Amino acid sequence: MWLPDRLIVRLLAAVMLLTLPAACNMRPLYGSVDGSAGSSVSADLAAIKLTAPEDRVEQVLQNQLGFRLNGGQPVGDRYTLDLRTETKTSSVLVRTIGGKPQARFVNVSTSYQLKQGDTVLDSGTLSRQASFDWSQQRFANDRAQIDAEDRAATALADDLYALLAGHFAAN
Repeated sequence: MWLPDRLIVRLLAAVMLLTLPAACNMRPLYGSVDGSAGSSVSADLAAIKLTAPEDRVEQVLQNQLGFRLNGGQPVGDRYTLDLRTETKTSSVLVRTIGGKPQARFVNVSTSYQLKQGDTVLDSGTLSRQASFDWSQQRFANDRAQIDAEDRAATALADDLYALLAGHFAAN
């Protein structure tokens, strides 16, 4: 007698699992729901103009972000993204003999404002860290710090791109 009851429970579970995706409120980020060509999110991202950079790290951030936004092509100017970066370096590991640093962190933070005309649509601050080894060679230290700054700026560009795509998808 338990076989029909078990079969009914399995059928009800299958029906519930089949109807569960219908209740979900998910939609594609870069595509349209109806499958038509073109995407408003991609078009909005390509219409972002970046302000002029003030230093090397900000230039790296803008180059990476510009490539993600529109593939390095000329951009529209419907939106303006104002970026201001700040870079700080700190010692992490200090040698017991001599007291010189052995490893360091570079922290790159950027504050951003997404504007349409004079209206601020979104703003905030993002930060990323990268570590690098510190040795006795000055050129190696300089190059390692530059590489760490580039890694942190590239990671910031990825984060900022995802944040902007989420902003346009939500609106």
